[in-house]
Amino acid sequence: VLFMYGNYAGDVMNFDMAAEMAAMDDIEVRTVLTTDDVASAPRDQRQKRRGVAGNFFIFKAAGAACDRM
Repeated sequence: VLFMYGNYAGDVMNFDMAAEMAAMDDIEVRTVLTTDDVASAPRDQRQKRRGVAGNFFIFKAAGAACDRM
Protein backbone atom coordinates (compact mmCIF):
# COMPACT_ATOMS: atom_id res chain seq x y z
CA VAL A 1 0.00 0.00 0.00
CA LEU A 2 1.30 3.45 -0.88
CA PHE A 3 0.18 6.49 1.13
CA MET A 4 0.74 9.87 -0.53
CA TYR A 5 -0.29 13.03 1.28
CA GLY A 6 0.65 16.56 2.28
CA ASN A 7 2.35 17.53 5.51
CA TYR A 8 -0.71 18.53 7.53
CA ALA A 9 -1.03 17.51 11.19
CA GLY A 10 -4.35 15.70 10.78
CA ASP A 11 -3.25 13.88 7.64
CA VAL A 12 0.05 12.82 9.19
CA MET A 13 -1.68 11.57 12.34
CA ASN A 14 -4.34 9.60 10.47
CA PHE A 15 -2.04 8.09 7.84
CA ASP A 16 0.53 7.14 10.50
CA MET A 17 -2.22 5.46 12.50
CA ALA A 18 -3.48 3.64 9.41
CA ALA A 19 0.06 2.46 8.62
CA GLU A 20 0.44 1.11 12.16
CA MET A 21 -2.89 -0.70 11.89
CA ALA A 22 -1.91 -2.16 8.52
CA ALA A 23 1.42 -3.34 9.95
CA MET A 24 -0.48 -5.25 12.65
CA ASP A 25 -2.15 -7.16 9.80
CA ASP A 26 1.22 -7.74 8.07
CA ILE A 27 0.42 -5.26 5.30
CA GLU A 28 3.45 -3.37 4.03
CA VAL A 29 2.93 0.37 3.73
CA ARG A 30 5.17 2.98 2.11
CA THR A 31 4.67 6.71 2.60
CA VAL A 32 5.38 9.71 0.38
CA LEU A 33 4.98 12.94 2.35
CA THR A 34 4.97 16.06 0.18
CA THR A 35 6.52 19.23 1.59
CA ASP A 36 6.63 21.49 -1.46
CA ASP A 37 4.96 24.65 -0.08
CA VAL A 38 7.93 27.02 0.19
CA ALA A 39 5.74 29.76 1.69
CA SER A 40 4.80 27.70 4.75
CA ALA A 41 8.28 27.42 6.31
CA PRO A 42 11.78 28.80 5.70
CA ARG A 43 14.50 26.85 3.92
CA ASP A 44 16.17 25.71 7.15
CA GLN A 45 12.84 24.22 8.34
CA ARG A 46 11.87 22.26 5.23
CA GLN A 47 10.46 19.39 7.30
CA LYS A 48 7.70 21.78 8.48
CA ARG A 49 6.55 22.69 4.96
CA ARG A 50 3.09 21.58 3.87
CA GLY A 51 2.25 19.80 0.66
CA VAL A 52 0.17 21.70 -1.87
CA ALA A 53 0.45 21.55 -5.66
CA GLY A 54 3.24 18.96 -5.50
CA ASN A 55 0.69 16.36 -4.41
CA PHE A 56 -0.78 16.29 -7.89
CA PHE A 57 2.56 15.47 -9.50
CA ILE A 58 3.29 12.76 -6.94
CA PHE A 59 -0.11 11.17 -7.66
CA LYS A 60 0.44 11.43 -11.40
CA ALA A 61 3.92 9.87 -11.28
CA ALA A 62 2.79 7.06 -8.99
CA GLY A 63 -0.17 6.28 -11.23
CA ALA A 64 2.06 6.17 -14.30
CA ALA A 65 4.49 3.86 -12.50
CA CYS A 66 1.61 1.52 -11.57
CA ASP A 67 0.55 1.34 -15.21
CA ARG A 68 4.02 0.03 -16.08
CA MET A 69 3.89 -2.78 -13.53
